[in-house]
Amino acid sequence: MQDHITHIHTDGRSESQPDLDARLVDMFGLTPPPLLQEEGDWSKAVSNAYKKQGEAIAYREKYPRDNKDEQS
Repeated sequence: MQDHITHIHTDGRSESQPDLDARLVDMFGLTPPPLLQEEGDWSKAVSNAYKKQGEAIAYREKYPRDNKDEQS
């Protein structure tokens, strides 16, 4: 039995996990060319899309500390 994950958006719309993966891959322009795909290309594209999304939404200090003071 396979679990089916569904994401519910704030506007009430639902999205399946494969649709979310495809949307993220497309959003970052990582879709592998259809005629040149090799096994595992889609999984790599999804992984890279999640990495980019994580970097895009990650917490960042507004005023990063200057590491020069710590090295002295």
